[in-house]
Amino acid sequence: MPHPRIIDSTARATRLLIVVWAILTLFVSPAWATDAPADVHCGPRCVDFLIEYLGLPDEDLRSVMTELDALDAEPGTTFPQLAHALERRGLTVTAYNLPTGSMIESDSPVILHLNPLVSNSLGHFAVLLPTSTPTHSEVWVGVEGVQSGSPLELRPQLSGSVLVVSTQPAQTGIRRLSPVRMALADHYHWFELALPGVALILIAVLLSRPRVVLKATIPLSGELT
Repeated sequence: MPHPRIIDSTARATRLLIVVWAILTLFVSPAWATDAPADVHCGPRCVDFLIEYLGLPDEDLRSVMTELDALDAEPGTTFPQLAHALERRGLTVTAYNLPTGSMIESDSPVILHLNPLVSNSLGHFAVLLPTSTPTHSEVWVGVEGVQSGSPLELRPQLSGSVLVVSTQPAQTGIRRLSPVRMALADHYHWFELALPGVALILIAVLLSRPRVVLKATIPLSGELT
């Protein structure tokens, strides 16, 4: 005689909640606010940040601003001005022009120029930190500090010109990511989100298995022959 199968209502409700949660996690993408803040002194701030980041003697931001303004009467800051100011402090600076849509790795901080958000803006300087990986970019953006996010969101904002800054000449090289590595990195967060989702679905499947409840057998009179 087959045993009756009884499914616990609590297990069914738990399974449903886990499935819903798993599906939601698969469609949620990590957001990163990469919009550069409106800061007309982003160039001097980058120099001031790198002075501290690379362990040089602290300087007053106003003195850095005055120095850069003296190099060019035009408003805003240029890459040559930044390179000149950093080299005066004994740092090694190497300039690169990146193809559109490319991404880099570096063992040293890299000054980036982000495209202007509005037509009357000159753009924004930021610093890509060496703690970045192909799947996670760590960028110092100025007054808002360090932001972390996907390189897929950062790449469209890059103007293509960068400055690699280091205390050692041997560390001013950069590595350009191949198209295959960029494609894998761009979709890495889906794998990252999918793993816990798959685990939750497996748990839900296990909980959904009917539980067998054994009933007591009815004793029969007489003897078995």
